[in-house]
Amino acid sequence: MQIVSGNPTLKKGSDGDAVRWHAKASKVYFDASLDNAGKHAREAVQLGFGTWVGSGAKLPNLNFDSTKGAKFGQVPNGKSEVMYGPITLAGHENDLALTVTFSDPKTGEVVESDMIFNSKHPYGILPYGGQATNLPNTASCEQKYDLQSVATHEAGHFFGLGEDFDDKPATMYYTTGRCETNKRVLQGSDETTMSALYLSATTQASGDDASGETTAKGCGGARIGQGQTNGSVPVLSLLGLLGFVAWRRRRS
Repeated sequence: MQIVSGNPTLKKGSDGDAVRWHAKASKVYFDASLDNAGKHAREAVQLGFGTWVGSGAKLPNLNFDSTKGAKFGQVPNGKSEVMYGPITLAGHENDLALTVTFSDPKTGEVVESDMIFNSKHPYGILPYGGQATNLPNTASCEQKYDLQSVATHEAGHFFGLGEDFDDKPATMYYTTGRCETNKRVLQGSDETTMSALYLSATTQASGDDASGETTAKGCGGARIGQGQTNGSVPVLSLLGLLGFVAWRRRRS
């Protein structure tokens, strides 16, 4: 008999350590393109990150800053950037959003995580009666995806969680539908998995090993949280969120 836990998947470095942030703090840069996602888009995304920070898990402290000209690609630039635009990566063109994580392929230490919201899909800040928010509703439910809900899911990838393929109400469940806002609120499986991931998190400064030398930077994992590495060769880590409509179209 197969036991389905409903927990988000995890990725590991070649040493067996989970892929996660080791630094006590990290800076997230909001690209100017994010403003094109709609009024209060930056605030909605920041609330998505804040949901996890406020969950009780021992996550790195986040500082937010602005940038311009961010490009979503497969080469790290030392900045974790959030942007809005078309996803051109083969096989991911219809994803609602995508997060690429760069980590040390040996230790699993995350050194950069970039996020893009796909401009191909309509976003809004939708009404949600069950959660207090300081943001006004900027869109009716019809034909819209809730930006804050999607951002909360992607922020889970930013911190190291993979997809949840079983627990549909969970924030980390791998699909969402138009008008859905439930991913704004973490479920038990989301919280317990994230807390366990950072329970024994190192306090070592990001990018430095015990000898004070900078560790090799790479990327590990795969889109569904099941990564592979070949020796020290890094593998791109892509984690995203699919909309029900796009997913059904892809399977048909």
